[in-house]
Amino acid sequence: MKKIVLFILVFPILIAGTGQVVITNCESKIIVKPIETNTQSDEFVAGLINERLYICKISTDKKREKKGFYDYYYIKIKKEGILDTLLRLDRTLTGKYQNGWLDKHDQKSILLLTQTDIDHPSYKIQLNKIREVGLCLKYIRYKDSIVWERQVVFPNLINSHGYPTISPDGKKIVFSIKDNKGISDLYMSTFNDSLHWDEPVRLDISDKNDDLYPSFTESGDLIFASTREGGIGGLDLYYASYNGNSFVDVIHLKYPLNSKFDDFGLVMHNSSYGFFTSNRMGSDDIYSVYLTPR
Repeated sequence: MKKIVLFILVFPILIAGTGQVVITNCESKIIVKPIETNTQSDEFVAGLINERLYICKISTDKKREKKGFYDYYYIKIKKEGILDTLLRLDRTLTGKYQNGWLDKHDQKSILLLTQTDIDHPSYKIQLNKIREVGLCLKYIRYKDSIVWERQVVFPNLINSHGYPTISPDGKKIVFSIKDNKGISDLYMSTFNDSLHWDEPVRLDISDKNDDLYPSFTESGDLIFASTREGGIGGLDLYYASYNGNSFVDVIHLKYPLNSKFDDFGLVMHNSSYGFFTSNRMGSDDIYSVYLTPR
């Protein structure tokens, strides 16, 4: 187990009002520390749904481990700061190959997963005579926890894409699409009246650098990671407000949430407690974050 490190600082940051995560000019004390289930191998936040923190880590299945495949695991959150035992997610939801970021909306009975789908012809791309396999977005509908429909969300989209987040009302998803130059941008799709997802539209807040790992807040704003200029190193965490029509006012979150290493995948459990992934200690590990108003 790695040594627990606390980072405490006072500066304008995410805090809450009436249960909603918002940007404010109030000063907060921020405490960041690695969670107890981290190992010497890479693991990263895959999503935060209800009282469960979902994690992706190298599979404990020996055959999958040898191939470097990641599987889904989860930890029940007993109460703020106290996590239960790490458990493996039901294999019926685990992809045949790689698994990644996910999100769920209970009222809409929707589960979105990022997985590789080598068997789908749209995701076999010939590049410099080398076959590359990309990520794709899986769409699962369920009833009473029973899966009754499973499909690829955008079957005609051949570029690698994934890392979905579902808006609080269940009507929008934001995710990343990698362009032909290998740069990932944020796109949004709306669930239309015919019960299908509209063609994704690139968000104006995306720029010429990578934008990944979006996460909706309870108020409908967006947290994401980016390598854009103005960061302090690697992937940095950013916050964008939603004005009812578009995302605006992108704000760079400061240390200790960001570091000179990769920091990404911030998800908030409630108004003052969340999780994110960072390799500031050498490997990808999961950190808890506490936001305490001064």
